[in-house]
Amino acid sequence: MLIEEYHYKILKLLEINAEISQRELATKFGMSLAKAYFCLNFLITKDLIKAPNFRYSQIKLAYLYLLNPSGLKEKASFIVRFLRFKIQEYHILRAKIDEITCDVE
Repeated sequence: MLIEEYHYKILKLLEINAEISQRELATKFGMSLAKAYFCLNFLITKDLIKAPNFRYSQIKLAYLYLLNPSGLKEKASFIVRFLRFKIQEYHILRAKIDEITCDVE
């Protein structure tokens, strides 16, 4: 999976569930905990999400991942870029399938 695809999927998931843990996120997307941390840190650094700590939480490592307005806008941009990439990938695969079909006939 492309790193940009991970970023989009994380933004999409955080929009639905801002209280998801890094471990849950990693498990959901089949990635390492380090990769989940890296992706979240990237999104925070780019100011697409913010991650305030629950100061009064019993679980001191609990964060709330909130999408900023720029995060919502970037999520839409991710969708457009991802869709263009998948359409291009489809056309390449379609051409290969047509070529193999001709060889079989």
